[in-house]
Amino acid sequence: MTVDDDPVHTAAYFEADKWPEHPYWSHRYDFFTAEPNWGGEELASGTVRYVRPVVMPTARVAARKNMVGKMGMIGKLVPPSLVPQAPQGPRKRKPLYFQAFLWMDGGSHKVTTRADLMQVFERLVKPIDAAGQLVYDILAVLDQVDAVCDEEAAQSLEFTNARLRVEEAFHAIDLIMPKIMRLAVHFGIYLHRIADLERDHLLPVNWTPWPHPVTSTSIHQTEVHNPTSDYLFRLCRLIQKEGQPVFPEYDSTISAGNEAVRELEAMCDSIEVIDVDASVDEPGV
Repeated sequence: MTVDDDPVHTAAYFEADKWPEHPYWSHRYDFFTAEPNWGGEELASGTVRYVRPVVMPTARVAARKNMVGKMGMIGKLVPPSLVPQAPQGPRKRKPLYFQAFLWMDGGSHKVTTRADLMQVFERLVKPIDAAGQLVYDILAVLDQVDAVCDEEAAQSLEFTNARLRVEEAFHAIDLIMPKIMRLAVHFGIYLHRIADLERDHLLPVNWTPWPHPVTSTSIHQTEVHNPTSDYLFRLCRLIQKEGQPVFPEYDSTISAGNEAVRELEAMCDSIEVIDVDASVDEPGV
């Protein structure tokens, strides 16, 4: 399986709205934004600790609604939002909510929490934000050049060099973006599978032990594996221990790109924009 197999653009899986905190992430993020089942029943299996939602039986809903209806004048003071309503049509179950994941490593019991996974996932997505914002800024400043510069200014040596540096930054980002995207999408695919289990009210039977070492080198070479293996938890532990995977060219590319954008913006801002309509002499003057 590869990262391209992730069903990120199908109606059943993809949330149409962008992730507000990470607008340049175009894949699923429902595992990250899932809400706990407050008041639900906390349970555990051999693989997860989870919360099962409590659903009020239809008969109980009808009984409470009938009780309010018999209260006369007092009943009319009860806000409608507090009156239980029987579900219309097929009942949609709230998903399970996995709190922690229980796995084995060399005969020792290990626990990876949902918070652990969320923290690492967001850490992997943040570099995409910086790269995406730089691409946006590059396109914006190039539009600014076209808007404020006449042909002569735009073709001057100074502007030509500044614009060339911005375009070089754009191509550099284009080269490193797949690298920083790949690991985040790779990690996210496992979270998507877990979110699917929650939605379908399924518990993982076991986490198959991953037989190979998970290192800072191997994570860039390994394709997505059996989603019921413990590879996700090993990868999470590695990133927690060693920090954000480093791409040597990433920081220098972002820094150089932002500097080039600021330079070209300053050059554009220094140009006096002439209002052509205002400069035309009025008739009879």
